[in-house]
Amino acid sequence: MREKRAQVSLLTTIFIISIVLAVGFFLWNFTASLSQVLRIQGTEELNDKLKLLRARISTDYVFYPAGEARLRNIGNEPIVVYRLIVYNNGSLVWDSGISEIARMGIGETRLIRFNCPGCKRGDPILLTVYYAPQELYSTNN
Repeated sequence: MREKRAQVSLLTTIFIISIVLAVGFFLWNFTASLSQVLRIQGTEELNDKLKLLRARISTDYVFYPAGEARLRNIGNEPIVVYRLIVYNNGSLVWDSGISEIARMGIGETRLIRFNCPGCKRGDPILLTVYYAPQELYSTNN
């Protein structure tokens, strides 16, 4: 008996090769687009983290029980002070809550007022100042 062999025509071969190339081209474009989107997101995240590192403040002085502190923006980014917390001998005595307290440009100083109920001269108080770069500060967060 004679064996029958399947013969593939040239047109079928070209058709299969074109399908494989089309799928490969689609996958190549998809992965290239995805990697570009991920690279852009990573760059934006890195920029935000660099802004956090560039934002710095220093304290010129703190007076209590008057409750005054002079803060100076020594960083390279304008900042927003959004929370103050006062501890007396390790115990929380006052919290301003989260809201915009002051905006400070580069090199600017601001007088910040805080409360210290029950504080007396000689008490070991700690004023904690929370701040963020203006570009990253949002009242919705």
